[in-house]
Amino acid sequence: RTNVLSLGIDANKRIYLGAQDEIGYMVTNALGQATYQSLNDIIPEEHRGYGLVWRIIAREDKMYFFTNRKILVYEGGQMDAITMAEELIFAQKVNGQFYLQQKGRPLAQLQDGNMRLLPGTEPLAEEEIKGLYSVGEKLIVLTADQGVFEWSEGTLAPWETTVNEAIAGQKVNMGQQLADGKLAVGTIKDGLYVFSPSGEMLLHITKEQGLQNNTIQAIYEDDNNNLWLALGNGISYVELGSDFYYMDARSDLDGSVYSSAIYDGYLYAATNQGTYRAPLHGKQSHPFAFVEGTDVHNWNLTQVDETLLLGNHLGAHTVDGATVTPLNVADYGAWQFIRHPKNPNLLYQGCYTGVYVYEWDGRAWQVLKKLDGYVETAREMIFDEQGYLWIGHGYHGIYRLTLNPEGDEILQIDLYDQSKGLPTNLWNNLFKVQGNILIGTQQGVYEYEPDLNAMVPSAHYQEWLGDTELVRKLVEMPDGSILYIKGLDNFDQIGILREDDTGGYHNQTIPFQKLRGELIPAFESVTFYGDQILFGAKDGLVIYQQDMNRPTATFSTNISRVFCTAANDSLLYGDPGNFAEDTLEADFVQTLEYDHNALKIQYAATYFERSDNVEYRTFLEGFDEETTLWTTATSREFTNLKEGTYTFTVESRNIYGAVGQPASYAFTILPPWYRTWRMYLVYAMGFGFIGLGMMATRRRKLRELERQKQFELHQQREELLRKNLETEQKMTQLQMEKLQSEVDYKSKELATSTIHLAQQNDTVLKAIERIEAISTIKDEAAIKQLKGVASSLKDLIAEESNWEQFELHFNEIHDNFIKRLKTAFPKLTARDVRLCAYLRMNLASKEIAPLMGISYRGVEALRYRIRKKLELSPDDNLTGYILEF
Repeated sequence: RTNVLSLGIDANKRIYLGAQDEIGYMVTNALGQATYQSLNDIIPEEHRGYGLVWRIIAREDKMYFFTNRKILVYEGGQMDAITMAEELIFAQKVNGQFYLQQKGRPLAQLQDGNMRLLPGTEPLAEEEIKGLYSVGEKLIVLTADQGVFEWSEGTLAPWETTVNEAIAGQKVNMGQQLADGKLAVGTIKDGLYVFSPSGEMLLHITKEQGLQNNTIQAIYEDDNNNLWLALGNGISYVELGSDFYYMDARSDLDGSVYSSAIYDGYLYAATNQGTYRAPLHGKQSHPFAFVEGTDVHNWNLTQVDETLLLGNHLGAHTVDGATVTPLNVADYGAWQFIRHPKNPNLLYQGCYTGVYVYEWDGRAWQVLKKLDGYVETAREMIFDEQGYLWIGHGYHGIYRLTLNPEGDEILQIDLYDQSKGLPTNLWNNLFKVQGNILIGTQQGVYEYEPDLNAMVPSAHYQEWLGDTELVRKLVEMPDGSILYIKGLDNFDQIGILREDDTGGYHNQTIPFQKLRGELIPAFESVTFYGDQILFGAKDGLVIYQQDMNRPTATFSTNISRVFCTAANDSLLYGDPGNFAEDTLEADFVQTLEYDHNALKIQYAATYFERSDNVEYRTFLEGFDEETTLWTTATSREFTNLKEGTYTFTVESRNIYGAVGQPASYAFTILPPWYRTWRMYLVYAMGFGFIGLGMMATRRRKLRELERQKQFELHQQREELLRKNLETEQKMTQLQMEKLQSEVDYKSKELATSTIHLAQQNDTVLKAIERIEAISTIKDEAAIKQLKGVASSLKDLIAEESNWEQFELHFNEIHDNFIKRLKTAFPKLTARDVRLCAYLRMNLASKEIAPLMGISYRGVEALRYRIRKKLELSPDDNLTGYILEF
């Protein structure tokens, strides 16, 4: 086990590795897990022990492994070897051909396994060649310490360019020709250089510009023409294929840039930390240096003829190389400088509290006066073609100042605010494009309409920029195109309206998406320098190269890992050692147990420019109803997935809106053990047995139900009988009650008859008393009284029918008692029967005596006789017997 020193990739993206006496390649299985496959077993025995493999190069269908003594050639599962006569110290492929150098020998070309020395390269025998480039018909040779040579048709000569001067003494370590022909040089002491094919230095990057260190061990150019640098300790990524490059603290430029200018061979930048300058070398600049006396907030740099003016928090200054000279510090703050369009000897400075006028005295600008009448801030100032001075105010609206012909007095001030057509008084920005005064508002671009003396929407610009967003900046470019910035911070929309053949515009938005969130709201600085555009940013300067032929970005989306979150984040797919290789095959479907139905899927795009802003959207077929929205999340989790087959698809989109090749991951979640086909068979058998049992149970229950039904019917019949009996009883009760009512009625009649009888007897008794009373009288009066008694007795006789009525009612009430009594005891006299009837009525002897017209003792004597006739013993109670009879 040794350290890997070299890597190579074939046309099929297989990765080969080289180490000490070891070569092989990486194999990734269907689950994304990488293993190493050694090729030593197929190397002929005599070529083993080949030493350290320090370079691997692919050519056509072959892989070449370079060591100090041998070149191993792998093709179609076979390994051949070429043995070197001398130590091999350099190998590189140029235009499909291998160029080699053996120690102490000139440069050679490998042809059919043989070394062919290049004539004229003998002076290189003692040099250490580090790189080769093809420029036209020439072969450019890069050496470690002796500079760069050109070889053509057997002639070797120094390459007369600035390259030798740039890399002198930097200890060149390697060189590589890039896809667009540029020459990349990696050094040990001074980082990376990039030169044009003609030898012009285009880029120099060191640790100060962001490299982790200055030692370049290897260079790899990706499909998007960006560079990956293997350093002495670490890896760095260089966006060489980008349209932008940055100048910031790595270039000794500190702070946010509010303005920039190219002046006298230097690039100046005004920041919130001070003003800085850097000498220009072509289109590149060296590290920045601080301009003394500017350690405040700096707002503006403006070149007026041969003078560079600086406006900062202290006031106005002139820039003199690395220092500044105060020009006007009477009032704090100098925002801007603008020349009078009709009198070039007048210059106007907008400050925090008004406007100053300067006059050119032939040698320098001198303060003339401060304009009276306007005391508001004047951060944005523009002269129109008529000589009106327009001033933008972020909170009030837009002011228009009418000046006198001399330009040193204000004749009139007009304010154009919401009452004069603007949609709001806030955040209105002032521009001049193609000679027209334009206002950037929160509802698109407005323009001044002289006939209305008001601001109106600009139909021309709102067609292209809309009417719903804040327009922050409009700048007319040197070629007549219009650069615009609109939208709020972090949602910036930046582009260039380039006029097309139809008179309309082509709206170029790519690649300005990269600047989103980097510009300073309300203080956007744009400077044009040749084919470059310099943007002031929150962290330095951003330079856009307009003539950059940006290639179409090609990238893919990879699914790197799949975890089961239900089992302590166990890895289901992917390599635990972070071996990044997309190995998913279209027909691969991973099978997962049901207890692995909670997944976390991680993914990434092979696009590294603003990689934090790469967005992804996903769709899980079999689960999602629609694709998710674009987000920057690089993983997605699912829980409680049901059994079934799923396909997870993920797409990526870079900051420019380009969509990369999608990736898919298919998997099947098995059902839980209790939902497998075996268990369903068990369930079926169980259900069968259960069905049979249920049928038997059902039959048993039916029988029980039948018995229950019969029992219930019996109960119902019993209940019916009971109810019938109750009904009969109730009817009997009713009849009894009716009979009782009749008895009560007849009893009342009987009682009435008895009363009448008692009254009758009383009458008889009275009659007897009267007879007895008159029995001693012998006169007419007595006779008259006797006649009265006779009449009374007649009345008594007339009432004998009452007893018959009484006997009738009594028999009805007492179940024919009298009739039954007479039948049972025929010896009883009518008087006896009458007494028995009264006893049946439970009357006492005292109550009976008057009813029968006898005395109490007579009643008792009669009772005695009746007892004998009834043959009762002395112990028997007559009344009780009568009641029971």
